[in-house]
Amino acid sequence: MSWDEGTDTPSEVRFELSPRGDKVLLIVTHTRIANRGIMTSFSAGWHVHLDLLRDLLEGEQPAAFWSKFAELEQQYDARIPKR
Repeated sequence: MSWDEGTDTPSEVRFELSPRGDKVLLIVTHTRIANRGIMTSFSAGWHVHLDLLRDLLEGEQPAAFWSKFAELEQQYDARIPKR
């Protein structure tokens, strides 16, 4: 799947599903991201979306998206190297 964030070259997202016993492993790979700012935002966004999916599949109440997103975006900003 391609993801157009308004840059010259759309980024690409790949989803892989693999059986793991009675569960399924989901791998999300997002490549060709235009810059660090977008990478930080996408990293936090995918992290929150996948946490919400896990919570829903486990029958738990998911966290509020935007408050969790803001927290994770700060963490990814600290983790992703500044070039």
